[in-house]
Amino acid sequence: YSEDGESSSDKGKAPMEANVDHLRVLEQAIEEQRSEHQVLATKVDKLDSKVNTLNNKFDMIIALLQKP
Repeated sequence: YSEDGESSSDKGKAPMEANVDHLRVLEQAIEEQRSEHQVLATKVDKLDSKVNTLNNKFDMIIALLQKP
């Protein structure tokens, strides 16, 4: 029996709700991290593309400078 007036069906309910709330907070944090990761991945892709473009330009300059 429950000595504090709670029915047996209510036992353990509050800790479970706290766990659910904690899981929601974690889920939200993971979603934010995923979003930030996608933004970062996009920036890295753009930077990689710019580096490739610069490499191509340097290759053209070097080729022009090596012509007799």
